[in-house]
Amino acid sequence: MSRRVLFAFALGVATATVGGMAWERLVIGPAHAQKESMSERQHYLLVLAIGNALSSLAVDSERTATRLNDVADQVTALEGRMRQMERRIADLERTR
Repeated sequence: MSRRVLFAFALGVATATVGGMAWERLVIGPAHAQKESMSERQHYLLVLAIGNALSSLAVDSERTATRLNDVADQVTALEGRMRQMERRIADLERTR
C-alpha cells in the first residue's frame, strides 16, 4: 500500500477513536439530557426566556395590527379619491 492510503487509514482510525471517546463527554443527546434534573436557576431562565418570547410576540402582533389599521385607512382614503376622480371624469365627458 502507498503512504497516502496508510496515512488516510490511520487518520480515519484516530478520528473514529477520538470521536467515540468524546461522544459521552461532549455530545449531550435527548436521552442524556433527560437524565439530569433542572436546577432552580435553569427553571428560572427557562421561564424568563418563554416570557421574553411571549413579550416579543405581543409587541410584534400589536405593531402588525397597527399597520393593518393604517392600511385600512389608506384604502378608504384611496376609495374616496377614486370616487372624486370618477366624478371629475364624468363631468368632463358631459361638457364635451
